[in-house]
Amino acid sequence: MKKSSLQDQLLNAGLTSKTKASKVQSQKHKQLKKQRKNKVEVVDEVAILAKKTADSRREKDKQLNEQRNLEAEKNQIAGQIKQLITLNKLDKSDDGDAYRFTHQGKVKSIYVADELRDRIVFGRAVIVQLGQAYEIVPKPVADKIAQRDKQRVIYIENTPTSPIGDDYAAFEIPDDLMW
Repeated sequence: MKKSSLQDQLLNAGLTSKTKASKVQSQKHKQLKKQRKNKVEVVDEVAILAKKTADSRREKDKQLNEQRNLEAEKNQIAGQIKQLITLNKLDKSDDGDAYRFTHQGKVKSIYVADELRDRIVFGRAVIVQLGQAYEIVPKPVADKIAQRDKQRVIYIENTPTSPIGDDYAAFEIPDDLMW
């Protein structure tokens, strides 16, 4: 079965006449001949519109991909932090003493053994946030976590600062002071 053109199909269906079809054919032929002779390009508005639409679609897809990549990177970093904390956390003791610290303007407390409390005080261990809970990890691990997300690491100041000034600098603060 031979495929016929749209023009032939319209003629067979009786939707157009042979004279109209030949007139359209001759106009098309004249236009092509004129283009070749004058080397003039005919502006195809549909093609320009299609190109603009495709360009805008590509740009939108590019932005969506960048947004997805950023979100995937955030999720990956959060997973790395969680893994670092769970693999390297130091054991807390529920029957130990309460160690109090400030986080986001509020006083929080965790229960730790004396040896672990000393490690925190001297800066060899650091308190980090895992979800809503607080864990204690060694200082090198806390540094790795801080490289990824500084808000998860709660640094404890080792040297007390006085708002009054140096009036009490001559007095030594005992290590066993609990507040």
